[in-house]
Amino acid sequence: MIVKAFRQDKLAGSLLMAMLTIVLALGSSSGNGIVDDQGAMPLFLLVRGTIALVPWFSTVVSASVVMLVAMQITWLANRSELFERRNQLPALLLPTLVALNGSGFVVSAALCGMPLVIWAFQRAWSVGSREHALRSLFDAGLLLGAASMVYLPYAFLVVAIWASNAVLRPFSWREHLVPMVGLALVFHLCWGALLLVGLVEWDLRAALIRSPSERLRAVDVAQWPISWMVIALFAIPTWHHFSRSYSRSVMSEKNIRSAFLALTVALAVIGIGEALLTRQPPMVLFAVPLSVLIGYPLLHARRLLLAECGVWLLLGAAFWVQWGGLLYSPA
Repeated sequence: MIVKAFRQDKLAGSLLMAMLTIVLALGSSSGNGIVDDQGAMPLFLLVRGTIALVPWFSTVVSASVVMLVAMQITWLANRSELFERRNQLPALLLPTLVALNGSGFVVSAALCGMPLVIWAFQRAWSVGSREHALRSLFDAGLLLGAASMVYLPYAFLVVAIWASNAVLRPFSWREHLVPMVGLALVFHLCWGALLLVGLVEWDLRAALIRSPSERLRAVDVAQWPISWMVIALFAIPTWHHFSRSYSRSVMSEKNIRSAFLALTVALAVIGIGEALLTRQPPMVLFAVPLSVLIGYPLLHARRLLLAECGVWLLLGAAFWVQWGGLLYSPA
């Protein structure tokens, strides 16, 4: 039984996640060399240039990044004690949720920058002594700056770092300033590097407000209703089990879960902003927090059969979206 296998923190869960991700990434809606056109940022331009030379490499990149993000969010959730006991459920849920949208496995700036975002929050949530906190928060700012060089809206997540620090540590203005310094330093160094190599045209507005990609419009319009209809089935049990887990946890666990909710809200704001501006929000912005939140009812379900049915429904929808009939083939 798949849920029972992932409710334990064992290597078998990671191996099953890798196989699941590869099969989903090979679906016709993602394995066609399409790269999302939201990349005016320097680091994503490098990825786009590489895939332009070797189109089939897009499937390798998307599958590898999704697997990396799945392992990162699972490790972060277990290390930070977001769950009451260690498990591999986020590793199962993340590739499944990404696949619920037809363009979920398309190589996009948001997907490529997500590993740096999770690494940044791993550093931000590892604050201890005051000296260590300043170092960790500066590292988080640098990593967030690097993620913004891939996908500019990730710079907004510095607000989530401030909110996390506010609940994890007593207020100190320097600890709120340090992440911003790290973020600004990366922007300054990148701007200088571009000037040195003669690439003076760097349109930040185009990276933030881009026009919808006609090549992906058919995929997104067809698949988004399906994604949210399936996910909505987990809304009530997720709220119930997360609230119960939060209410009976000690203060340190409540603080880290509050920090996670701050990250969830910040990612949702970016996703909703993308939906309003471009009508094509990257699925990874929603899949990362949902992979943890939906893990609560699956972990605490007393009737394992109901949890199994819910997961198989998710998997069935994901395979239908990636391998079914509503697929888009570019001209």
